[in-house]
Amino acid sequence: DCHISLLVGGDESTDIVKVLSSSAGNPKNNVITKVSLSKGRNSIKIRFADNLKHSIKLTAYENK
Repeated sequence: DCHISLLVGGDESTDIVKVLSSSAGNPKNNVITKVSLSKGRNSIKIRFADNLKHSIKLTAYENK
């Protein structure tokens, strides 16, 4: 399992927007924990609290 940290933003800045739901793992604030990823491409649907579409920067961390 891993956890994914999400930041939304444009070219100049990044902000934290709360994740309301995710098709994988457990969302809390801007982090999704207990995400199982398989080798290759993975797709996760995410709904943000402001209900807008965002460009995101994500960082995935493997839980050890």
